[in-house]
Amino acid sequence: MIKSLEYDGMELVALGALAESTSPMGALRLAEVFRDAGLTVSEATAGRFLYQLDQRGMTKAVGTRGRILTDIGRKHLAMVQLRQQVDIHSAQLAEAVTATDIENLIDMLYVQRAIESEGAREAALHASDAEIEELAAAANTHVRYVGEGGDALQASMNFHLLVARSAHNRVLFAVVSLLLEPANEPLEELLEQIAEKAGVRLPVALEHREIVDAIRRRDPAGAELVMRDHFATLIQLATDFREKFDH
Repeated sequence: MIKSLEYDGMELVALGALAESTSPMGALRLAEVFRDAGLTVSEATAGRFLYQLDQRGMTKAVGTRGRILTDIGRKHLAMVQLRQQVDIHSAQLAEAVTATDIENLIDMLYVQRAIESEGAREAALHASDAEIEELAAAANTHVRYVGEGGDALQASMNFHLLVARSAHNRVLFAVVSLLLEPANEPLEELLEQIAEKAGVRLPVALEHREIVDAIRRRDPAGAELVMRDHFATLIQLATDFREKFDH
């Protein structure tokens, strides 16, 4: 049994080679391709690997000459390559947003505004009724925690994650999750402190209810605008704080 990570690497090499090949590829040729990629694979193992691709509909035999890539295989290869690119960009993004200074906070808020505004738009289009009710409950929890005490920061982050999930866009949700992951909480905590000093924690929390209202109306343009305005408020807060800090 080939280990999962090893299989993933072999799959990418094999599908890529098949996509570039101008003729059917047999086990002997595939074993050579694997070896060129630094994978020690026998001809027999390469043959079994091709058979597994056949079973998944990614390749098909052309007589005894070997296999060619099917449309399913080409689509799967494109998805694997896209995931690689997302992983690369996610790693770069994670490195960029781990510091806790005010400049990085502002940079992160600009990124969140762009991504989460689109997320709110898509949520207005795609969220189920149950998801909208969950969003409303999360917004109310945030407001209650600000007023009565509780983990308001976690409640706020949870609300934003739920909006992204309700958009039903896996890449968008992955990026928002990355921005709000525990390693980046110092930036969110800094923002919470700035809002506290400015005395606007409750008004900012109430903006979450406005976002839910727009999503509930199934108003994509309105939801996008309210989310954008929400982040504009946060960016202004952070910018004002930076100016005071510099002085």
